[in-house]
Amino acid sequence: MNDRISLQILMLSIALISCSGAEQEKTQSATVDSPQTALRTIKTERDSLREILAADSVVSDPWFYPDSDGRSFIEQGIEKPEQYIADALRERPGLIPLDPVLGGTMHFIHIKVLGSQWVVAAYEDGHITGKTLYQYDLQDDGELTFTEVASVRPS
Repeated sequence: MNDRISLQILMLSIALISCSGAEQEKTQSATVDSPQTALRTIKTERDSLREILAADSVVSDPWFYPDSDGRSFIEQGIEKPEQYIADALRERPGLIPLDPVLGGTMHFIHIKVLGSQWVVAAYEDGHITGKTLYQYDLQDDGELTFTEVASVRPS
């Protein structure tokens, strides 16, 4: 009789262990599904936000409005006036009012077009940096002229 009770206890223990293992497996599966579901939700939200931002990108940069500030460029067939101005300045490192030091070469590192007349540019040679506000003017032949208005130089 003791053997019979021992056998029943053993079988009951095995059944309980099996059930708890199955429950644990279900819990692990739910745990694995949960981050995947959360990730899918996040990706969907991210994609929705990207679409909203892309639609809002029609709103122009507050410092340069192509339709008004770039009108004379567009009339001359220049489709991206802001890029055209930045590229034209970048091609003229000789306009940088600082001399390079320690064998460096001055080059523009950041250019921001400000409306229909000005552009501010930061430059460096790897050792010193500066910033200059230039006035620009579009000539009838599409060439740009730049005039230094003010500079911030290292002290």
